[in-house]
Amino acid sequence: MRPTYLLALLGLPCLLTAQNRIGTGEVADLYQMHCAVCHGKELDGGLGGPLLGELDYARNDAALQMWIRSGNAALGMPAFDGVLSDPEIRSLVIYLREMRQKAERAGQPQPSPDATVFEAGSTRFTVETVVHDGLKTPWSVAFLPDQSLLITELPGRLRHFKDGQLSDPVKGIPEAWEMGQGGLMEVALHP
Repeated sequence: MRPTYLLALLGLPCLLTAQNRIGTGEVADLYQMHCAVCHGKELDGGLGGPLLGELDYARNDAALQMWIRSGNAALGMPAFDGVLSDPEIRSLVIYLREMRQKAERAGQPQPSPDATVFEAGSTRFTVETVVHDGLKTPWSVAFLPDQSLLITELPGRLRHFKDGQLSDPVKGIPEAWEMGQGGLMEVALHP
C-alpha cells in the first residue's frame, strides 16, 4: 500500500467521527455549550458576530478551524485549543457550514450591511440614521422623557442628542477600557 493511501485511511476515522456527530445532535450540543453564548443559539449573533452569511475572517474550512483553535483576544474570541479536540473543532466547522447552507435553502434573510428593510418574525421595519457624524462605535441608546437621547460610545464617551445636535462628551464618566468586548456599553435611565 502506498504511503498516501495509508495516510488517507488513517485520517478517515477522524472525519467520519466528526461527520457522524452531526447526525446525532452531539455537535449541536457542542455548539450550544461553547459558541451560542456569543454567536446566538441560531447562529444569528450576540456578543460575537453572526455565523450566517459571509465570514470575512474565515472564507474556507481551514481558516475557520484556525479561528476556532487560536481565537482572537483583541476581538474577545477565546481560543479553544486545549478545550476542544481537533475532531471536535472539525465537527463544529462542518456543523457551521451545514447550518449556513440550511439557512440559505430555507430562504432565511442573511445579514447585509446594505439592507434598509429588515424582518423580525412577522414585523418589518426600516433603519433610519438619526446621528450622521461624530460618533465612534455607538453602542447603546436611552430615550429621555423629552425624546432626546443618551448615547454611549464604546471608547468611553456618553453623548446627549437633542434637536438634531450631538453634545460634546459628558464629563465625569468613569474611564472605560475599550478592547475586544470591553468599553462603555449600556446606558439606562435611573428609575
